[in-house]
Amino acid sequence: PPEAGEIEALTKEVSAIGRNVNQAVRAMNTAMQRGQKIPRLLHDQLAHQLHQIAQHNDKARSLMVRRAQAQRAHVDQIMEAMKGNEEAAPSD
Repeated sequence: PPEAGEIEALTKEVSAIGRNVNQAVRAMNTAMQRGQKIPRLLHDQLAHQLHQIAQHNDKARSLMVRRAQAQRAHVDQIMEAMKGNEEAAPSD
């Protein structure tokens, strides 16, 4: 399904962003342990990365819902075809 490729690409992007978030948080923790002030730029970068993750999560959720709806429509078609076959079959 086309959604699978899109979800895989989103997963890779979120993984990369997640690594960046981990590095930023590690730097912030180190700075705090040393009694240093955390630069505003680091806060801004972290906020931006977290926002990106939220956007990717929304897109992934949308893709999964679209795929589920397509699967449901396919199942409904199968069920209708089966009902049609039952009605056309001769009774004993």
